[in-house]
Amino acid sequence: MSIVRRICVTGALVAVMSCRLYASVGILKADTYVSAANSGTNFGAATLMNIGAGNSGLLQYDMSSLLSQLLTSANPTPASVTPIIGRATLTVFVNKAAIAGTITAAPVLNSWTESTVTNSTLPVVGSAVGSAAVSGGGQFVTIDITNIVQGWLSNNDDPASPNYVGGGNFGIYLTSPDGGVFILDTKEGTTTSHAASLDVDLATNFTGTLRKNLTLSAPGFTSLMSIHLTGTNTAGGRVFYMVRATDGGSQIATEEGVIQFLATANSITCTVQTTDKLHLGTANSGCTPGFFNPLSQPGVSIFDNVSFSSPAPIVIHEVFYHIENLSGAVIRLEP
Repeated sequence: MSIVRRICVTGALVAVMSCRLYASVGILKADTYVSAANSGTNFGAATLMNIGAGNSGLLQYDMSSLLSQLLTSANPTPASVTPIIGRATLTVFVNKAAIAGTITAAPVLNSWTESTVTNSTLPVVGSAVGSAAVSGGGQFVTIDITNIVQGWLSNNDDPASPNYVGGGNFGIYLTSPDGGVFILDTKEGTTTSHAASLDVDLATNFTGTLRKNLTLSAPGFTSLMSIHLTGTNTAGGRVFYMVRATDGGSQIATEEGVIQFLATANSITCTVQTTDKLHLGTANSGCTPGFFNPLSQPGVSIFDNVSFSSPAPIVIHEVFYHIENLSGAVIRLEP
């Protein structure tokens, strides 16, 4: 009798059934809009973003959290990170829609600053790479911006490439080409406050080992992953890990282990089985279940309590890990 199971190893599809591992690790650091009718006015502190009727939006995301985990994997250079990204989506909240229409996203090709940019100083913008229909207000709208994110992670400076972003991560330009008029929430919003979010799906052929830093203290701590579950769905799997801490010199503590996790939409449990220790120091690793925003997803963090033979502060503290998802549920890497 043959057995088929769904396994994701840090985003790798290594069996024949579908599953998905994604990282919602684009951190919004700037959002504003510019206005043709008020060409010299900056709207960086605005709680809402006007799109259409001469207005266009600007967004910028910090991708360093994603890069720090991927660049120490089996794909260690920016150019080779591009194939790791399977899909990237931008989700905005349309607070109001005065006129239905289309919202498009394009790469910004040079630098700008949220607190100073105006329509008169609008940066250069590339061609639109994704769009979505907006039928009314009070809804989330998602746009595929895979080419933009792939370009950011490889610093694409080839104008002939579909991933061209001007050689760096300069952000996203939002507009409506067909007369739509919308109002979006910004990160400064005080009412519904749904700031634009960027989700990144890892490609199904990614097989590298992920890495994160733990806090430079004992106990050390970092969040690893969460699981997107709704209704009566359940998820289970394992996280294979190795933690390492040093005092910057000859003292080192390492430990390997396996975190087993089980979760529903409103519960999460985890246990740790350690398998190997080097007794130059003591790690004493364990797991902590919890709920992670956005969406209060159940997930797992790892901790340890390092001690060296001769008391000393921790200088290097990190965890290398991969995830085996036995249920096929969507798993998010935590920033």
